[in-house]
Amino acid sequence: MLYNGSNAVHGVINVISPAVSNREEMSVMLDGGPHDYARAFLSSSDGKNIRINAHGDHDGGYIDDSGFDQQKLNVKFVEDHDHYRVENFVEMTT
Repeated sequence: MLYNGSNAVHGVINVISPAVSNREEMSVMLDGGPHDYARAFLSSSDGKNIRINAHGDHDGGYIDDSGFDQQKLNVKFVEDHDHYRVENFVEMTT
């Protein structure tokens, strides 16, 4: 989830990633529509310390050269220790 506009502080964007689930889970969402529109989303958690999300959008646009393509992949790794917790988050966008 991204916060921007009045919720951002001096141009900072706060990225809140989905939590790693304490149980194994996977979800898939597919959308389609007019003008060559398609969207796919995949989310998976191993129930321990890893969550992977993949998201892709394609829109052909309703007039020539007005469409777009976007793909995102993010990985969150969480490791708990006795007195602290380490969270690593990596996101790639094309």
